[in-house]
Amino acid sequence: MVADREQPEPKPKSNAHATQHHGVHHPPTVELIQQLSAVEAIQVTGHAAERLFERWVTIDVLRGAISNNAKIVDEYPDDPRGHCCLLECQNPRGDVIHCVCAVVNDDEALGGKCLLVITVFDPE
Repeated sequence: MVADREQPEPKPKSNAHATQHHGVHHPPTVELIQQLSAVEAIQVTGHAAERLFERWVTIDVLRGAISNNAKIVDEYPDDPRGHCCLLECQNPRGDVIHCVCAVVNDDEALGGKCLLVITVFDPE
């Protein structure tokens, strides 16, 4: 017979969500996203790298678009993978790029945070 196990107490909710894949997420702001992009504190998921490659968009072009002209179109604070947002930005040619991204902890990045690019796509 197995003894009853005590259930752990639920962790208190906060603005930062822990995830298995990318650590703690922080509420994104355009200013913070642009700061992280400007200092090249960016991680790109494998999925996002494939989408960038398919669209002939380099990480430098994406960084430039984020740094110069970006706005948060939607936020997903309750995403099970952690707080993220839909970012709309424009490359130098004027093409609009949509990017789902998050601000996550990164001990090696400036200020301990980095921009995680989850996916990139053309708006419809």
